[in-house]
Amino acid sequence: MRSVFGFVALALLAACAPRSEPFRTAPLPKDPGYLSAVPAGDTAFDNEDLAHLFVQLTHGLETGEYRQNLQRFEGPVNVGMTGPGSTDYQKFLRRFLAEIRKQAGVDISVGAPPHDLLIQMVPGEELLPRTTAQCFVIFAQPTWEEFKANPSRYEPLVVDASGPQQKIGIMIPDTIEPFKVRECLLEEIPQALGPANDLYGLANTIFNDDDAHTWPTKLDYLMLEVLYDERLESGLSQAETLTLAQAVLDDVNPEGVGAPKLPPVQQDAFLDWRGSLHRLSVDGEPIVLQNVRKAAAEARRKAPFSAYDCTGATILAIVTGNATTRDADKLLEEAIKTCKRAHGIEDVRVAQLRLIKALRHLGGERYRRAREQAQAVLPVFLAHGLEDEIADAKITIVRASAGLRDPNWRNQLPDATAWSAFVFGDDHTVTETLRE
Repeated sequence: MRSVFGFVALALLAACAPRSEPFRTAPLPKDPGYLSAVPAGDTAFDNEDLAHLFVQLTHGLETGEYRQNLQRFEGPVNVGMTGPGSTDYQKFLRRFLAEIRKQAGVDISVGAPPHDLLIQMVPGEELLPRTTAQCFVIFAQPTWEEFKANPSRYEPLVVDASGPQQKIGIMIPDTIEPFKVRECLLEEIPQALGPANDLYGLANTIFNDDDAHTWPTKLDYLMLEVLYDERLESGLSQAETLTLAQAVLDDVNPEGVGAPKLPPVQQDAFLDWRGSLHRLSVDGEPIVLQNVRKAAAEARRKAPFSAYDCTGATILAIVTGNATTRDADKLLEEAIKTCKRAHGIEDVRVAQLRLIKALRHLGGERYRRAREQAQAVLPVFLAHGLEDEIADAKITIVRASAGLRDPNWRNQLPDATAWSAFVFGDDHTVTETLRE
């Protein structure tokens, strides 16, 4: 998750030694507009299309295979979180589960063992070298030692499971930054509840790995509401799921009756493309610019100005900017144009690209432009709760103001430092550098 914009996080400006313990956490700074646009998006799409989407999300798998039977928890979902540093996230976890109950009507809460859903913070220095995933769901609850001894026994995606979900686990490395831990909780808990697929062509959702939304959207909560409606149950076939999902949607989503069609997702046409994209976006692996250009060209050819085209153009602009300055600004402008056409001028993906533009201005000592761009997109990041982008934008504003010799930059520094502590960690190099 969050693989694309990991290339440009300001945290990369300061190298960090490998960690063997969790970061120190810090409180959430108060900021007007924070989470004001959450949940984002809308559900005013044709209910028949949404029913087909529901089947794709609940029966489909990222590999392109399909589960024969619907899976979900039957009864209340009891959640626990253990491991080094886990107590620091209990308040956030309870708040998020309360939001799931409110928005989707799922009976889920933190409780005492035994747990239906167990979130484990495990040794990051041991886990991270073993996987390209930041965190993941497994259909069991092994201890870390059991998992480490035989990881192939705990495949994260189970194709032939037929009964209800019994014991589900989520593993999160304990050495990643606090914002990444919270992102893992925000994405993996909804997926552990049943939707196992990710669809790049779906816009306003967390079930697509395109680095836009971190908090579930209105569409995500609607999918969970349908999944946990009393008319559905584990074991339903795809055809049964489709029929019942449409009936539920007509009841709980009246705005979808006679509404516009959902834009086509085109998952099958982009299955190989998506797999290639995952390999290209893994931190630490060499990036071959030729392959990135090929992926971007394929997306433009198959689905011009679509969500796929936006993603392809964005990765091309980022990788080109990292590898060379030649054509980087031109490609960045092209990505902004493509994403505006795909998602709209106010979309978070456009704001993320404009932040990259601000960082390029900052690197080129074009301080006024850097500050203007960062100030323009900061409200978008605050409204959608995109924590690392909030911190990056605030740090950019401070650095640009200092470069302009604006005497107000010292007044801005405490707020940027507080956000850095909350997002990256109180003892993170970026935070300590700001304090210095």
